[in-house]
Amino acid sequence: MTLKELIEKTKENLQDFSFNMSDFLDAFYNSKSTSKYRKNAIKEEPVHYEEIPQYLYAFVAATAHKLAEDYNLEIPNWTLKDIYCLKYPYFAMNAKGNLRLYLLVESPPAFKFRNLYVPENCLSRV
Repeated sequence: MTLKELIEKTKENLQDFSFNMSDFLDAFYNSKSTSKYRKNAIKEEPVHYEEIPQYLYAFVAATAHKLAEDYNLEIPNWTLKDIYCLKYPYFAMNAKGNLRLYLLVESPPAFKFRNLYVPENCLSRV
């Protein structure tokens, strides 16, 4: 699965974004996945749909950026476009108080760059 395909699947049912992201990450992290597979999985810019919130596009761009850094792949140019940087901060889990402070500190740089504050292990799989 590619990130572009992830958005296509999410367009069909917005509630499935987390499941779709999990499927994407499982395939990306699979020990049999090659560098070529991983590069292709993040290289194409997703199509934009009005029904998909902007913060999800920012999350997808940050995911591509972080995975590229983690796997020594070229960071896709599309991820650096201004449209993937949120105007206002978005905090995962509707964070308030100390949780918000924690996310401000622990969010990976690829996410902070996009004004998106998530746990440092947001792309981890068990």
